[in-house]
Amino acid sequence: MGMDLWKHDGNFREIAKYYPTPPNLVLLGEAYMNIQEPDKAIEAFEGALARNPRDPLLTAKLGEALVRTHQFTKAVHFYQDAVKSDENFPLRFELAKLQFRLGKWDGAEKTIQQALGDLRDSGLMRQIGEVDLLTLLAKVQRGAGNYHQAQQTLIKAKDFQSRVLKRALLEQPSIIEKMKVQYCKICQLVGEIAERPNEMEFAIKSIKEAMELRPDDWEILSTLCKLYLKVI
Repeated sequence: MGMDLWKHDGNFREIAKYYPTPPNLVLLGEAYMNIQEPDKAIEAFEGALARNPRDPLLTAKLGEALVRTHQFTKAVHFYQDAVKSDENFPLRFELAKLQFRLGKWDGAEKTIQQALGDLRDSGLMRQIGEVDLLTLLAKVQRGAGNYHQAQQTLIKAKDFQSRVLKRALLEQPSIIEKMKVQYCKICQLVGEIAERPNEMEFAIKSIKEAMELRPDDWEILSTLCKLYLKVI
């Protein structure tokens, strides 16, 4: 299918050669990504970004291509340079996820705190962004061995996500199911990280709440069983 797409859109190379505008170079880069040639896609996205260096969409596409080619160190430096001059939440979030993936706990936590500062408005999307960041922060803290701190962060994330559910029900009911899934994932993490008796008690309560939302989710049931085994 990828090669058929390339045959259909092969003129992108000629168009980009004679009219190397950012939109044309992006189309060329996306075509290369579709046929699994991210190295060539990087060249095209770099060309587009050189002509429009403050475009966050181009920055995100180039960052994604760097990750796809496993150029993780270069991707980290690229995102770091990009967010220096632009308070851009999505880019900071991508940087934090990459730092987490590479086990750069201190860098990831710092990036997350900066991203939290980027959230300016008070709308539903800000609240969803906060929950995403707090959930990632808890994973970072767990990775660094700070289990109790991670548990406290997840409690905060769970409380925020509860508010998101109530607000989404009124403002954007189409995302309710997705928000329920996110709530349950947070509850699962609460259970996975729980170590102290009071934490396990709270985790069991959280998992039971998640089961009320998604009673047929076997992963949630499995987490609950593991918690009970810890308590015994």
